[in-house]
Amino acid sequence: MFMSNLTAPQVKTDIYVTYDEFDQVIIGLESQVPVPFIGGTFLTNPSNMVKTSKVDGTINPYWKTEIKKEQTRRLRLVTSYKGRIEGNGGKEGIDEEYTPKALSGKMHLDFADSILTDTETQTKRYIMVEWFEEIKDKPSKYLLNGTELDKAIVNKYINYPTAKPTQLGQERKVNVMTILYQSIVSFNANGNRYILIHP
Repeated sequence: MFMSNLTAPQVKTDIYVTYDEFDQVIIGLESQVPVPFIGGTFLTNPSNMVKTSKVDGTINPYWKTEIKKEQTRRLRLVTSYKGRIEGNGGKEGIDEEYTPKALSGKMHLDFADSILTDTETQTKRYIMVEWFEEIKDKPSKYLLNGTELDKAIVNKYINYPTAKPTQLGQERKVNVMTILYQSIVSFNANGNRYILIHP
């Protein structure tokens, strides 16, 4: 059972890694039993952003700008999505096989279970991770050209999804996301902070 007071490992060493070197870090983490928790900081384009607020009808001043959402979260590599869901189901007394849906625009790479690439060009890299609702992560923040924005204002222009993934009718869901390498600032694991060198 995961508890809300789980903490990421204490960072001891900063290690700068290329994408290929980060692949090897991930492969090494996948081989650990159990797969450890990792702490990740990443920058993404805010999802579900709208031009007109559904709260008060105002026009989004950040529409089509270089706004970024910075998140620092405690995560776990997903080495088997099917296994995670069936394992959860077993704990809830659900003995049923799960067939994952095909990934949209992405595919797993042969050399690693949690590393993906895009199907169109096969030049992008993604890491598949699981996040846990009961872990209280550091609050996210929004940045524009390095300046932090008022989160309450930005939130007016984001439509947050209310639907949750449904898997075998389980009460506890497996929450998975894929993070583009280009979006990753750093990952903490085994006492090290791996800082990505972007091409």
